[in-house]
Amino acid sequence: MKTQGEFITLETKWLITLLDTYINEAGIGLPASFSYEKLYEAGKKHSVLPIIFQELYKIDPDWTRGSRESLDLFKKAYISAIYLSSLQDFAVEELGDKLAEQGIGYIPVKGCVLKQLYPEPELRTMSDIDILIQEKDRLKTDEILKNLGYERQGLGSNVWTYKKGMVTFEIHVNLAGGKYWNDVDYIGYFSEIFDKSHSVGDKTQRRLSLEDHFLFLCFHLAKHLCSTGAGIRMILDIALYIKHYDGQMDWQYIWSEADKLQLKEFIETMLFICQGWFHVKISASVKDLDPGTLAVFEEYVLSGGVFGFERDDSIRRLRKGIRKKGSNRNLLVKLRALLYLVFPDRSHMKDFLPELEKYPVLLPAAWVKRWYLGIRNKERVRRSLENFNENVDAAKGQWELLKRIGL
Repeated sequence: MKTQGEFITLETKWLITLLDTYINEAGIGLPASFSYEKLYEAGKKHSVLPIIFQELYKIDPDWTRGSRESLDLFKKAYISAIYLSSLQDFAVEELGDKLAEQGIGYIPVKGCVLKQLYPEPELRTMSDIDILIQEKDRLKTDEILKNLGYERQGLGSNVWTYKKGMVTFEIHVNLAGGKYWNDVDYIGYFSEIFDKSHSVGDKTQRRLSLEDHFLFLCFHLAKHLCSTGAGIRMILDIALYIKHYDGQMDWQYIWSEADKLQLKEFIETMLFICQGWFHVKISASVKDLDPGTLAVFEEYVLSGGVFGFERDDSIRRLRKGIRKKGSNRNLLVKLRALLYLVFPDRSHMKDFLPELEKYPVLLPAAWVKRWYLGIRNKERVRRSLENFNENVDAAKGQWELLKRIGL
């Protein structure tokens, strides 16, 4: 495995610097020893290539510091992002019109809302479009999307996925689902969020309050950090949200709700990160991180890519075997993690078999289905188990980090 120093390279540090200059519209010069090719790889990992290309082109319009091949790669990513963004914008408008015709209320969330906060919205990439609807409207929405030519990809318990060409919709009936890192009922909390939304314009589109969307974004970031991981883009989203709305948000309400969600310490920590990385002004309280924890957090974010998939998958799976109380000897950690891998709990298995929501007795059938899929996807299973013996200490380190940042 790579060490922290191998991840915190000149190019990865400059990834943060260039994103900082982008949102703050500041000029900057490049250091003498600098590789456009390595920066391309870092930007690709974190799905921020279009922004990085634009900033590099401002600094070096003649591309004197990089190869022709690197210029072509950056240009391709830039043009592709703009093209996909236009397709996604049209798709959202088209679906919105059809939902309005049926009187179906809907709330766009995450990327398709956050992109509007970027200086050039089309440069904020997103792999799918997230829409929240009510459970009662799920089948009508399913029919609408199919009539528009979308193919349903899977049946999760709270999110159904639809794809047509390059455009993917994730249609949610709850913004939370599954089992999380603590005992908070996030599913129950977010089940009420649609009723707290308000109408937008003359269609059936609705919008979360600034505070509720912010709380959801922080919860979503926490969820990813506690699972596979989260990259720079998610933190950049939070920074831009604060940059635009800090003075308009009711921080007293945010902290009150954050206490209920057990996210107050985590949010304060993320505000500190946003302040340090992207120099946003924040009127709310922040929690300082000691330099050692900050360095480990930086490595965790930079090493994993946009959703942590660049990191060895066995590490997060081994974290499942660590307990707050009792022995965490390496052998016990590995045995618990393997047991969970083979026999996950019901909340995890609902995505494999949605019927578990109503019929818990079907849990063994869900396990059998999971084992069957595992046999068909041997390579994925192999990656999950690879380095299982060697990565226990790394898993313990990540577990400790997550506790230190409030999770």
